[in-house]
Amino acid sequence: MRTNKKLLIVIICLFSCAFLIVGYASISRDLYISGTASIKPPVKKIYISNAKLLTTSGATSVSFDYMYPTNFSSVVNAQQIGGTVTYEIEVHNNTDITYWYHGVKLVESFESNSLIGTDNGISITTKDRVTDVGLTFNTDDWVPPHTHRTFYVTYKYGSNAKGYLTTFVNFHFDIRIDGVYDRFLQILNDKTSTYGYNYLAQVFNEKYAEDGTTVIGNIGEDKQIFDNMFGEDLVVEIDGVKVPVTVMVRRENVDGLTTGDSYPNGANGCEYTLYITAGSLSPAGATETVYAISYTIDSNGQAWYQLAELYEGTAKAEDYDQTDGIYEGAVDIETWIASKKDYQTADGLVYKVGYEQGDQYDKLKTLEDLMSTFDQDIFNDIDNTKIMKKVYDIYKANEYSTADEIAIILKAYTKAAPYFNNFNNGQEFKVIRSYTRAQIIPVIEELQEALDYYHQVRG
Repeated sequence: MRTNKKLLIVIICLFSCAFLIVGYASISRDLYISGTASIKPPVKKIYISNAKLLTTSGATSVSFDYMYPTNFSSVVNAQQIGGTVTYEIEVHNNTDITYWYHGVKLVESFESNSLIGTDNGISITTKDRVTDVGLTFNTDDWVPPHTHRTFYVTYKYGSNAKGYLTTFVNFHFDIRIDGVYDRFLQILNDKTSTYGYNYLAQVFNEKYAEDGTTVIGNIGEDKQIFDNMFGEDLVVEIDGVKVPVTVMVRRENVDGLTTGDSYPNGANGCEYTLYITAGSLSPAGATETVYAISYTIDSNGQAWYQLAELYEGTAKAEDYDQTDGIYEGAVDIETWIASKKDYQTADGLVYKVGYEQGDQYDKLKTLEDLMSTFDQDIFNDIDNTKIMKKVYDIYKANEYSTADEIAIILKAYTKAAPYFNNFNNGQEFKVIRSYTRAQIIPVIEELQEALDYYHQVRG
């Protein structure tokens, strides 16, 4: 029987909104130079991986360029008041953490940049879908680890913005609540420190033995537990404003597998899951947006890692009153339901969660659904992209090479091989259907990252 499901962790996570200002001429283009020895494996960063002109109206002589990481220049001859130019921009998050969109930043006072955001000047609108009417790609939108995401940017030119206009901006992405993600993963993999993994596991074992509790937090008597592990309270600072973040930590089996932790005389194969909300304290019964991320351990029991994606969902807000009468907000994680969202992995492969209509995988709602599904539709799509064969063929053609790009290809292939059936000595690969979506997706993302780097180097 589960208890304490209302507990919340009021953890304040460290976030830096610092933005490095760089000059137009000093921006490195190493990532886009093919066939040179100067190319290094892609740094852990989010960057623009592709851009194209989509539509124009009342504007001519349109040209553009993008520079590492997310800088974008545009030259337009605005001939008509109210003229527009729309670009499609794809970014790649080549990191282990989630990046959130923070809007357009002016890299410097660069020619026509002074007109951006002024009355009758230049407005820049970002959209999640090109058909959206309003500002739909904003601070609520993110790019999960090791994924690509496309958004649309429309420049509109007012009466004071006519003729040739040259702008240079940064589509600014930054980390958010990553202090919790990174620090918690470090704790899980820290087997030596006083307040590392062994301490955390012992706390959960004791709580479970006492009353069946599988959720702990830093409220009331449990607050000291998290003070011990994190050292101090952490804060999230977004655009100079400190935003309270509530987090709940649960240790239960969410992927249906035997890998993970076990309770003495209790459940086994348990993952550690963080439920995080950056919403305001809402009255009981209201709905909060709550992000869920789980960690499991590899099959040899050596290292904990992030299990699949950071998923967006909603949960009911609840009241929690400490003994001193101080009001604090909480969420009931038992009511967590996935929000309707599309996620993209390799070669344009898109999978959906939270949809009311569609194939079976579109209807999955709970975290357990998302983590434990043997998703035939996803597996069929992966087989059709033949991503494993692409990686295998490159490796076999270069198996005696010591180049970095081949070493990365080999690493990705070796990691993915146990999840595929290999037919006729590499002539065909198919995903083994007994694996779950949560197991397969990280492998596919690593294969795609290896391919992306290979093509950047080899062209």
